[in-house]
Amino acid sequence: MTELKAIDLTRIPAAVRLIVSRLRQQGWETCLVGGCVRDLQLGINPTDWDLATAAMPWQVSQTFPQLEQLEQGLKHGTLGLVLDKQVYEVTTFRREGDYRDHRHPDQVLFTTDINSDLARRDFTMNAMAWWEEGGLRDPFGGQADLRQGLLRCVGQPERRFQEDALRMMRALRFMAVRGFSLQADTARALQEHRSELTLVAAERLRAELDRLLTGDYLLPVLLDWKDTLAVVLPEIRPLFGLKQPLPWHIYDAWVHSARAAAEIAPQLRLRLAALCHDLGKGETASFKDGNIHFYGHAEVSRRLGDELLLRLKYPNELRQTVTHLVARHDVEIPLKATAVRRRLQEFGQAGLRDLLELKRADIMAQNPELWPRRLAYLRQLDSLVQDELNRGSCFSLKDLAVNGRDLMALGLSGPAVGQGLQALLDRVVDGNLPNERQILLRAAQNLLR
Repeated sequence: MTELKAIDLTRIPAAVRLIVSRLRQQGWETCLVGGCVRDLQLGINPTDWDLATAAMPWQVSQTFPQLEQLEQGLKHGTLGLVLDKQVYEVTTFRREGDYRDHRHPDQVLFTTDINSDLARRDFTMNAMAWWEEGGLRDPFGGQADLRQGLLRCVGQPERRFQEDALRMMRALRFMAVRGFSLQADTARALQEHRSELTLVAAERLRAELDRLLTGDYLLPVLLDWKDTLAVVLPEIRPLFGLKQPLPWHIYDAWVHSARAAAEIAPQLRLRLAALCHDLGKGETASFKDGNIHFYGHAEVSRRLGDELLLRLKYPNELRQTVTHLVARHDVEIPLKATAVRRRLQEFGQAGLRDLLELKRADIMAQNPELWPRRLAYLRQLDSLVQDELNRGSCFSLKDLAVNGRDLMALGLSGPAVGQGLQALLDRVVDGNLPNERQILLRAAQNLLR
């Protein structure tokens, strides 16, 4: 049971109060609606302020002739007003027709009835309206559901999900971020209609997935709603029920991956890496001497992870970061300064920290009996990394005591300059040369012989 807070007018931006008061002065009922009303009751500062009004868009426009106005949403009854460099969307109360494209209504019908407007929304906790004079408008019991942390569709859940299939991912996101649970009829409808998630554009799915993955309540969503997630992420399905070798593992490959993803720090690149790190186990599973093995699974996981991230249109830089971590998540790093410098050379400081965090989460999702020894190793490794950083060890070209101009002055040119610098760096990292300018220049001269 969540204790809700009374909505405090002082927490609402002055620009929002101005818009509402001006429209109400003209005689048009106007109020806050949707997520901002929900968040205010949860004690969360809203990031978006949605306003609904009985005024038609042209009437809203005439009320604020001095403001910059954005008209992209006019066909849906939405006018953007720019105040203090922020855009506030004001939408006319509306009813909607069918959604043949599973996203946009075929027809928008304006109304002066706020209850009709609230009836078209996804979940009861998002179907509340508020303003100081009228108080809370809650025709569908959203406040009671919010207090109980219960996600319930407004009206018939089947219809809500058919109108916009993304609402199913949004439901999972609310569960992962807020720890909400699904009301029984809503849960049943979600299971029945989950295949319709294939109709949703990749960019919209990705936006919900990003927020879902970084939620504090991720694990139960990954475990309890795996079949729904597999519609969006079909690469995870081969992991369901896939046994792993004892004594290292006590969970199947999917439960292990889910636990690793929930355990790792809640940063998107890390959660994606943990989610993808064992994707290749289904494809590489083999049996020998009565044991299951996954030879080469890291590289296959990299490939499958790359396909997943490409399909969902993740940015190239993030994709490369994630897939490199996935490909190298099992790399062995001996407790030696040279080995640490080599990994710093490969990953960089931030990248190596990410790798160690992925290794930690991987261990924490395995047999707890093995935690003490394996975590002790990670702590020692982390200490060695810190020692190298404190010493100012050279592990990248920018740290090298010579640069390309120095090598060109010695007579090197073209690709030989880069190759020479890399050769010098490798010898410094391996401990065969100190990172001292004169010694490096003498070593570079030998490259000319």
